[in-house]
Amino acid sequence: MRVSVASTTVTSGGYNEPTQMLKIEFNTCSVYQCYNISAFLYEQLMQALSKAHFLHTNIRNPYPHSRVG
Repeated sequence: MRVSVASTTVTSGGYNEPTQMLKIEFNTCSVYQCYNISAFLYEQLMQALSKAHFLHTNIRNPYPHSRVG
């Protein structure tokens, strides 16, 4: 389940702990799944002042991801 976030770029985010999968929806309606994300990293993302900057800096390159929508 995704939850709405306060961000100008990211609309919502959700995390599945058993599979360590993060799902992010952007305001462009693009949806991405990111894999091998720890619960700690997800919590850091949700607390970040800039969700887009955090995603770009800490998740986009180091972790596998795919566009799903």
